Amino acid sequence: MNKRITIATFALCAFMPARLPAAETVQLKTSDGKAIQGLLYGRSDVALVLCHGRGYRAGGISFREQCEYLENKGIMCLALSFRGYPAESPPAPRGGQHDIVAAIAHLASLGAKRIFVLGSSMGGFIALRALPELEASPGFSGLIVLSAFHSDTARESRARKLFIAAEDDTAYYRQTLACFEAAATPKQMIAFKTGGHGQMLFRKHGQDLLDQIVAFVRLGQ
Repeated sequence: MNKRITIATFALCAFMPARLPAAETVQLKTSDGKAIQGLLYGRSDVALVLCHGRGYRAGGISFREQCEYLENKGIMCLALSFRGYPAESPPAPRGGQHDIVAAIAHLASLGAKRIFVLGSSMGGFIALRALPELEASPGFSGLIVLSAFHSDTARESRARKLFIAAEDDTAYYRQTLACFEAAATPKQMIAFKTGGHGQMLFRKHGQDLLDQIVAFVRLGQ
């Protein structure tokens, strides 16, 4: 599948889940010996690891509203805090690929059979760079990236891939589009006219963006 969709959204989409599930804090140990944590929402055989951007000092909690919505759609979510997060001045994590692999392994241990990774900005770059390791992880089923690129690994990957960016995030939009065009199939791109960078897209496009993510994760079920 090789599909590009352009969407213009003119109003803020408000979304509220039918209920507010409590998140469970989970402690993870990576293969290189780091202790990290994440917030776990729900239980399902379909799951999503959410990987935050560099500027989100609080880490995984920055995805709270998105995880609440997705959990109500029957998707187990693990909002990962990369090593060094939360912190007032966290560094760009080295070895973050091990963090994502540990999160996938934890979801698999809870019974998830189809596990997707969503990475925003820095989180998307780390996930793209780690694609060979992710594809070797039991249960890994696909990747969603917001405003992120790494053409070399995407060019080789046979995993399902969804690229999302906004045209007003000019430099990152061009790079994300170039990564999409270079990527191996199956792939899809959603290009919003506006919305800014990374997780800011959720502020502008809310339920519209989340429903696109649900459709991608649920495809083929």
